[in-house]
Amino acid sequence: MRHPRQLGPSDVTRFLSSLAVERRVSASTQNQALSALVFLCRRRDRGAAALVVGLLYGTGMRLLEALRLRVKDVDFARNEITVRGGKGDRDRVTMVPSG
Repeated sequence: MRHPRQLGPSDVTRFLSSLAVERRVSASTQNQALSALVFLCRRRDRGAAALVVGLLYGTGMRLLEALRLRVKDVDFARNEITVRGGKGDRDRVTMVPSG
């Protein structure tokens, strides 16, 4: 794992290809991942937008899941984030990203 700022074009291509080939995600998910990376590269400050991008990158959450996240859904003691009403209107648990 490297910080996104250290990634080159070939790394991004490899990542997006692995989403399609290995994880078999939909085209819309690939587009969302690309959009998050483009946004991260364009935006260098540490505001709320950078936090959301970091969550998308580090947890695998979808954009609306990250935007709807509530403080009470984050459990630092267990390093877990509860994603409520995600895809298929189901709740799931993901990890708190390190760093």
